[in-house]
Amino acid sequence: LLNRAASLTHVASLRCAPPGTMSSPLLPTDEQQIALASLRTAWSEIGLPHAEAEEAITKLAGELRSVLSRTVEGEQARKAQLTADEASLRGELSALSAALAEPASPGTSSSEPPLLRYRAVISEVERLRVLRDERAAQRSAAASSLHAILLELSTGTPEEEQTRSTAADADEPAPEGAGGLTVELVHRLRQRLEAAEAERAARLQRLP
Repeated sequence: LLNRAASLTHVASLRCAPPGTMSSPLLPTDEQQIALASLRTAWSEIGLPHAEAEEAITKLAGELRSVLSRTVEGEQARKAQLTADEASLRGELSALSAALAEPASPGTSSSEPPLLRYRAVISEVERLRVLRDERAAQRSAAASSLHAILLELSTGTPEEEQTRSTAADADEPAPEGAGGLTVELVHRLRQRLEAAEAERAARLQRLP
């Protein structure tokens, strides 16, 4: 009984090993021997008949096979999910790169394993997400301040009244669109803001 269960565990581990790799038992041989010896002792102490002990070993081997089979199926599903997630992330990476006008290179080739490709892509996506949030905050702050000053400078003409309901950056690409979060765009907004602030200051100086 002891040898049969130990060999089943070892064979199961061989079947789960990746191609081209050396495999070892799921548990060290000593641990298998100790566990199975304890089982044999327990069965002997309670007086379990030999046939029932054989049946228990068969049941245990089946449970081990089931666990291993579910593990293999789970890892196969994980591989498929990694491939799908990688494709989705590459789409996001492309959009982020276009919006920020920043190069994005995960640094992996299609021949590498999916987990390595996924980790490389998600790392690059997370880097650009941080940059996107920073640029979006900079754009929003500049546009909001510019809009507020333009309202102050408005004299009530129809053209200027239109400004009241139009964002100061409405003539720029959308933040999520290509070129919508570039350094140059933020710089343009800040230049317009500085010009509006200068105009406001000049008007205040002309007041009696």
